[in-house]
Amino acid sequence: EPQTYPFAIWIILAGVIAFGIIFLLLEKYKSKTLELKDLDVKKAITIGIWQVFSLFPGVSRSGSSISGGMYVGLRRDEATKFSFYMSLPLIGGAVFFKFIDLFKGNQTGEFSYILYGALVSFIVGIFSIHVLLNYVKKSSLKVFSYYRFILAFSLILAFFGFQIPSILVFIAGVIYLFWNFYKPKKETI
Repeated sequence: EPQTYPFAIWIILAGVIAFGIIFLLLEKYKSKTLELKDLDVKKAITIGIWQVFSLFPGVSRSGSSISGGMYVGLRRDEATKFSFYMSLPLIGGAVFFKFIDLFKGNQTGEFSYILYGALVSFIVGIFSIHVLLNYVKKSSLKVFSYYRFILAFSLILAFFGFQIPSILVFIAGVIYLFWNFYKPKKETI
């Protein structure tokens, strides 16, 4: 029987809202002029420490590591690239262990499905990364802050019994993202 933890929603909300605020503060107050070639060990470790925040509910790994990159002074597009580079060992390790489990269980009949799924995921992932990198070169992370605030508001409403179809929140987020992507603010990086 699943257990419920009524306090969990508030922990998730804290993470969602906190990183919405952090994105706004980093955009407004931190100098973002460094490139990946300017990273030293101390800055890389600092970004890694920021990534630890993703252990908290409501905080994403990429959001925390991008924030860490901007905190040490990386340009937003460089911080995003570094965040994706940081994910490669995690994803590679997960794939490796999944294949070991697959072959241990003699489930080779499922291999073709997993291979096709992995291939499609890889293609969609590369496309998504390309779109995101182009977006962050032209626009700020404010849109992600606003998305997080809308998500937090929706979670609060859901907690108190107001049902908002999640598809509406998703559609609103996608529309807002594309509106900002195709009409970027004239901000400098």
